[in-house]
Amino acid sequence: AIDINNHQKLWSFPTRGLVSSTPAVTKTVAYVGSDDGRLYAVDIAIGKKLWDFVTGAKITSSPAVADGMVYISSHDGKLYAIQ
Repeated sequence: AIDINNHQKLWSFPTRGLVSSTPAVTKTVAYVGSDDGRLYAVDIAIGKKLWDFVTGAKITSSPAVADGMVYISSHDGKLYAIQ
């Protein structure tokens, strides 16, 4: 996360693999998939992992958030809906 006013890094969050898509961001959480096969939920205020969800293969698509659900597809050929 970067402060757009002074261009200073606020925090970063490491994953176990490459992140090749954009995150889905709500008021408090960023959801991002990784080549490590995990979907991460990260607190956007402090960069702390809230939880992760393991799929069967890498995630290269951007998550979508609607009505309290997070949707993500994986290279395992499945679409996941996580509440």
